[in-house]
Order: sequence, then C-alpha cells, then structure tokens
Amino acid sequence: MNDTVDQAVLKPVAQTYAKVMPAPAKTMVNNFFSNLDDVVVTANDLLQLKFVQACSDGGRVMVNSTIGVFGLLDVANRLEKHNEDFGQTLGYWGLPADHIS
Repeated sequence: MNDTVDQAVLKPVAQTYAKVMPAPAKTMVNNFFSNLDDVVVTANDLLQLKFVQACSDGGRVMVNSTIGVFGLLDVANRLEKHNEDFGQTLGYWGLPADHIS
C-alpha cells in the first residue's frame, strides 16, 4: 500500500514541487523546517546538560523565529548549528537508543 500511495500521490507532488517552486522559496521552506528542528535540538541539548550549546541553539531559534520571519530566513547563520537527537540523549544517560519502543 505504501508503494502505491508513494507512486500515485507523493512522487507526482514532489516532482511538481521541484519543478514549479523557485529556488528562493525552496530555501525558505528548508529554513522553516530547519528552525523547527532547532527546537528539538535545543531540548536534547538541555537533556544532555549541554547548556552552552543549548544557549546557542536556542538563540538560533529565537533570532530566526523573530527577525527571520518565523524561520523563513536564516539570519542566525553565524551561530553554529548542532545536531542532537533523542538517541544521543539516551546514550548520554547510559541507555541504548532502542531501549524505548
């Protein structure tokens, strides 16, 4: 079923998006979702007790969400972007990533 939906709906939508969206608009959409990801990264920074990194990532979110118009513009690009996820957080606390199902 997943392959059928992918071929019949998702693939044509993705192909049309790639053809009709101008490059600046694609960049803005990417920036928006990257900003949302920074919220999750900041939470994982805090859970891993990485407070300096959390300030940097949280600062990115605040600046990009306000001055960057809800994250459409990456005006905080001078602040380093980190990549922390919940699997890393579990590892920090000594639990295997597959421990929670």
